[in-house]
Amino acid sequence: MVWQSKAWQTSAPNILNLYTIDKALDVILEAGIQNIRQESLQLTGYFIWLCHSVLSMSPMNFRLLTPERIDQRGAHIAIQHIAAHKIFKAMLKKGFSFEYRKPDILRFSPNALYNTYEELLELVLALKEVMERREFEKY
Repeated sequence: MVWQSKAWQTSAPNILNLYTIDKALDVILEAGIQNIRQESLQLTGYFIWLCHSVLSMSPMNFRLLTPERIDQRGAHIAIQHIAAHKIFKAMLKKGFSFEYRKPDILRFSPNALYNTYEELLELVLALKEVMERREFEKY
């Protein structure tokens, strides 16, 4: 077995990094993990409702991949579209940040600590606009 020298580079953690982790943990502890999970479920539930109400309709034709049951889903929503990569690029141009997964999946992770329902609506309306105006075809 050949040992990589980088494997031995671990030493004391950087004190500035530890400070930021400590402060992040304070926020999580103050909010409460159960409260964060409940808000996450509500945000993802709202996003799923928006998917059914807006994004699954023509001409958008997105397909929801995430399970709808709360005991089967985590904190992200995945939708599928044949032009996902082009749609992703068009949405980046508009200033939205989310993930593209090959070959045709867009993945959204609303954060229960800082994302709002208004931001999710804004995102869905921007996706609708990109589709209706066919802005994604430029990419």
